[in-house]
Amino acid sequence: MQGIRGRRMGRGRAPVICISIHLVLLLAPFAPPSAEPGRGGALARGDAAWRARAERLDGEGRLADPAAIESAIQHYAEAVADDPDSLEARWKLLRAFHYSIDFASRSEEARMASAERAIEVAKTSIDRLDAVEGTPFD
Repeated sequence: MQGIRGRRMGRGRAPVICISIHLVLLLAPFAPPSAEPGRGGALARGDAAWRARAERLDGEGRLADPAAIESAIQHYAEAVADDPDSLEARWKLLRAFHYSIDFASRSEEARMASAERAIEVAKTSIDRLDAVEGTPFD
């Protein structure tokens, strides 16, 4: 199966991407609006790294520098650890994993490692959603 950029996708990669994308779409409407733009903390640092994710591309202009998106992933993971019930932090973390897999991973091993991490976040996010009233999962 061919990916978005014409790269061959691994056998288990397509379902992982689909699950992550659907979870992000399901979580996004339930995320509370962000606080003021100058807010501090891991979520704000993750947002800053997210905005810088594609400032540097590889020589062919096809793949983003993985350091920027890894920084976003690290900060969003920290935000989830700080507030495990934060749907905003969870969907932003999954969005960052999706970007890492499709637009920044230079090897199949890196893509699979990100996919495995994303699956774990998705599973725990679904468990958290089970406990939140007003979601499709309650």
